Amino acid sequence: MKRLLTACGLAALLSACSMFSPYMRLTPGGQGYSDAQVGPDTFKVTFLATDAGGITTANDLVLLRSAEVTLTHGFRYFVVTSEDRDVKTSSFDIAAQETTQSKTQVVKREEPGVRERTTTTTTTYTPAKTVVLNHPEVTQLIRCYTEPPKDAGGRMVYDADFLWKEIGRTYKVERQPAR
Repeated sequence: MKRLLTACGLAALLSACSMFSPYMRLTPGGQGYSDAQVGPDTFKVTFLATDAGGITTANDLVLLRSAEVTLTHGFRYFVVTSEDRDVKTSSFDIAAQETTQSKTQVVKREEPGVRERTTTTTTTYTPAKTVVLNHPEVTQLIRCYTEPPKDAGGRMVYDADFLWKEIGRTYKVERQPAR
């Protein structure tokens, strides 16, 4: 019974985590973004998503964070100069569980003092299992500009203000860009 309660508690915790916006600063052992300035106009931006969000969420939210970093440093446009994708894996074990349920029924018969007792016992066994979670990670190196660059080397030039509004709306990020 204790194992069952532990497993239920873990499931509730995991589902509660998925109710919050996935766009947040990286939590220890969790999900979110991180960034670092590596030059006057160059930044390394990473987003680690959950299993439920997948690579699409990681792609969207690394662009959202890149847009936010661009805007908060006084720029308007950015170019992704390099990108790396990876999938980190974590796992946890759920112990085997055995549940036994008994039901006793007492039936009074027509003869005085005679009763019939019936007991039904049901045992349910759930084998142990390992749950594997994938955490897609996307890292971008971006270069920021105040004006659209004339030559981006064939790379796409992103309008940070546009991305912040559009992707932010999709993921319900309803605040101004902040560091």
